Amino acid sequence: MADDPVAVEPLKFRTKSGECLVYEDRLVIERHGLRGAAAQSLQGNSKSRTMVVYGLVVALLVWLGWNSWSEGGRIMPFYCWIFSAWLVFWLVRNRNFSMTPEILRSETTKIVGTRGVSALTRNRFAVQFVRDGRPQQRFILMPGALQQGGDEFDRAIAVLRERGWPLEF
Repeated sequence: MADDPVAVEPLKFRTKSGECLVYEDRLVIERHGLRGAAAQSLQGNSKSRTMVVYGLVVALLVWLGWNSWSEGGRIMPFYCWIFSAWLVFWLVRNRNFSMTPEILRSETTKIVGTRGVSALTRNRFAVQFVRDGRPQQRFILMPGALQQGGDEFDRAIAVLRERGWPLEF
């Protein structure tokens, strides 16, 4: 696209940690500002760091539960093991989530928009795509209510529809 003399400028909308550039053939999620820098340094473009940290927390909880059980505790091990099982469930459930910064239209199956519950959850898009034969999903979180997230969500819907992306609710 860089060699194309009549390249179309991307349409943009703000996200929680930067902005999303919407081209005809791809979505590019960029990180900006303090939130973007924090997200980039903590997660990067891979979820492996997050998975390793959660795996270590699960191992610590199992060890704490076992240690407490061997010392005669009955309540603490139960809570440790229940919480670690809950974390393992979410790790397995989220194995197809992606942190990729660029998604091609040819790989995209659909984009599902969800309005958040006021003061509880954010507006968001779930971009579902297939890469290397595996179905994956990338969330695009919108700004919160204090940063006019509802208006930006409506703007994002208009931008995605203008570019012809497969948007559902």
